[in-house]
Amino acid sequence: MKKALNIAIKDFLINFRDPMGLVLMLVAPLAMTLVFAAAFGGSEGGSTPSGLSHIPVVLVNQDAGSLGGKVIESFQSDNLRDLLEPQVFTDSNAARLLVDHDQVAAVVIIPPDFTNSILLTKIDNGKSVEPFQESKMSTVEVYSNPTRTISAAIIRSVMDSILNQIYYARYSSEVIITQLMMTGRLLPSEASEMEIQVGNLVSDNNDLSRISIQSELTQNKSNQETGFSWLKYSAPSMAILFLMFTLSTSGRSILAERDHGTLSRLLISPTPRSSILFGKMFSTFLVGLAQMTILILANRFIFGFSWGNPIAVTLVTIAVVAAVSGWGLLPASLSRTSGQAAVMGTAITLVFGGIAGNFIPRMALPVWMQKIGYFTPNSWGIESYYNLIQGASLTDVLPAIFWLFLMAVILVFISGIGFRRQYI
Repeated sequence: MKKALNIAIKDFLINFRDPMGLVLMLVAPLAMTLVFAAAFGGSEGGSTPSGLSHIPVVLVNQDAGSLGGKVIESFQSDNLRDLLEPQVFTDSNAARLLVDHDQVAAVVIIPPDFTNSILLTKIDNGKSVEPFQESKMSTVEVYSNPTRTISAAIIRSVMDSILNQIYYARYSSEVIITQLMMTGRLLPSEASEMEIQVGNLVSDNNDLSRISIQSELTQNKSNQETGFSWLKYSAPSMAILFLMFTLSTSGRSILAERDHGTLSRLLISPTPRSSILFGKMFSTFLVGLAQMTILILANRFIFGFSWGNPIAVTLVTIAVVAAVSGWGLLPASLSRTSGQAAVMGTAITLVFGGIAGNFIPRMALPVWMQKIGYFTPNSWGIESYYNLIQGASLTDVLPAIFWLFLMAVILVFISGIGFRRQYI
């Protein structure tokens, strides 16, 4: 065990004596955190128009029916009050100019035939036209600002939620009427009257004010803090991303030593080969743990925010480093050359960063991608750190700690088998 620890400490010191390595490990993630915070707003989202709260949006209702008004009411509902800042315009061209001049994130334009295109029949003074007549397709336009990608995506998500609820009511009503007619409980001569009732139900009684967007980033379980902070999201996000880069490089140290001839000298020494393997793997963990600890403390003193419960932060950090160490070791254990391991490690790091939310907040990603992200340590780490920063307790992050340690055990086991087949 002593020899293994000596090997681990030796590799640890080598990593921290490399100036360029220190830049990648410590300077780069802090710089990227500062860049994201400066670009998108460092404090709470509501303090800047680019944040993920109080997003400015203009609504233009050209619909002569009642559903257009229902859409406007849903955007102005209490559930979306902290997320959106809607304004109602009548001139669509003037609204588009606000987007072009970067004064709002998007404009939602409801077309004149919106209500008639959705209701089962066209309602006109209490009289319906022919039953089940197909209406012309109507398109709601979302004219978005290309520089506010995330804010525009949120507005589209809100609009999609509203339309989904409207169409759900519409098609459900159509199925009901059709089934009543097929079973003889509704005569064809009574269909028109029923359609009027269904149309009024969809138009007047469909409560769209309950539309809301739920996510880990917009809902604070502890209710201690609201809004989204790019700074507090980017700090753990960038730290984990560059931890992946560092540990994928550190995991290749065995291959590098083999290429340089130092590994062969170690293998013929009296040191047990299992101790050599353990020392190399443990050094990867120590490097990652030191990197994350330094970054957490640096963010704390440079940017001035607390990471939350110290015990919870410590356990999450150990779990994240253990899981990332497993992914850093895996490419090296499966590759025959350091070049192959470098390509595989870089690919894993970039793919994980994309699907886990290192570059874009997780709530802005598609739901299916958010679910896939849980196969990465990045997702668990980002969510755990951000929730702790927002005031979550140790109990709230225990599931993440469990899955991260489980991931680490599985990956280290697989990596150990790969290394033993090559060197032991």
